[in-house]
Amino acid sequence: MIALCATANTVLMMMFASSRISYGMARAGSLPGLLSRIHPGRHTPWTAILLVGAGALFFMFTGDISFVANISNFTLFVTFMVVNLSVIVLRYKEPGSTRPFSIPGRLGRFPVFPVFGLVSCIFLLVHLEPAVLGVGVLLTGIGIVIALFYGKEPKR
Repeated sequence: MIALCATANTVLMMMFASSRISYGMARAGSLPGLLSRIHPGRHTPWTAILLVGAGALFFMFTGDISFVANISNFTLFVTFMVVNLSVIVLRYKEPGSTRPFSIPGRLGRFPVFPVFGLVSCIFLLVHLEPAVLGVGVLLTGIGIVIALFYGKEPKR
């Protein structure tokens, strides 16, 4: 019962965050502008909410809560992998950049904890079921294609 409640709460928070992230990305030009529409009365990103809701409905019909939870885990692992990898790459590509925080546990410019985080995520990722990995890779691929078509080059 606790796992069911925890999973439901996680899914709810991810749906809430996903609609707002989609809205923000659409406003920045990384996703179609359709997702940046705001409801005139409620002032909410209604098109992004509908898209995320449709995605949730699709996964609801899989009938297996652990499958959906593991797809959620896949997306979190990939997100944390990208974040940790970005920290590592930026330490070497832009070592002189001003940073609002510093990561403890560095050996020179080598950030130990982000490397540990990256390896941990890869370890957890490879232990997911093949069906979850397949769906996760498909969703990630769709995201990459959308980013390539709608993404803007960041301003420097």
